[in-house]
Amino acid sequence: MTTGKDAQSQGVHGTEGCRALGHWLRIARRRGAIAAAALLALVACVVGIGAENGFETPESAIRFFVECVRSEDYDCALRACAIEQMANGYDHEAMITWIRAMVPTSRFLPSEYGLFALRNRHAMEYFILQQLSWMALSIALPDEYEGFLEMRTIVDTAINFDRVVDDMDPERLQRLEIIEIGSSHLLANERHTEHLARQAEVHGADAATSRAVLYKIDSEYFVGGLQLFQYNGSWLISALNDALIDQPAIGALIRVGDPTRFDAMLDP
Repeated sequence: MTTGKDAQSQGVHGTEGCRALGHWLRIARRRGAIAAAALLALVACVVGIGAENGFETPESAIRFFVECVRSEDYDCALRACAIEQMANGYDHEAMITWIRAMVPTSRFLPSEYGLFALRNRHAMEYFILQQLSWMALSIALPDEYEGFLEMRTIVDTAINFDRVVDDMDPERLQRLEIIEIGSSHLLANERHTEHLARQAEVHGADAATSRAVLYKIDSEYFVGGLQLFQYNGSWLISALNDALIDQPAIGALIRVGDPTRFDAMLDP
């Protein structure tokens, strides 16, 4: 009998498993939202996904996350993220020793205490959903909102307020297509390798890495990154941005007119 862990290794962990999952989700979407939700729940049970499991490779975690987003199942997307692991494994002493400071706006507080561990989990969920929201806005909003995507307040003369809510519709995420996943050459930089090791130590992870993704939506191309932690041999997403490709920390995607720019962004 195949266990949940074995099924996950054979299913979601592999590229073919992710493609198969995406195939069935697309079929379910055509048959209605209820069918999609029911089928996704069934697939989740079969492959044994969950916050405690993770994925064999960073790429499979990313593909699963994107398929969930495309299906508008954001609870599913959060299962590909290291929310529980980071919330419970956070080492406040290691963090303040590393940066030599106590920062009042820190996302995490000492996880040794139940109140703070709970706060850390909700803070991490909010962080991922906030980045995903900016990711959606960066592909939805027309050019006149450029300042808003750069975290600047837009005055009333610059936009049509009657159209704002419609302009912010995140429906384009449903057509998000992964074209390529790559790694920045800067990942091998000694200082960055040391930085990743310290990040992993602070959050109780075995290792940390990042990936850059070339997306296509309709006829447009975008680039974005993700950061990931490894726990017990499995990978989970820790953030929806990658500083190595100069992506904004808020998670907004970078619009690229020419998809061949992706290689240049990986090797600056």
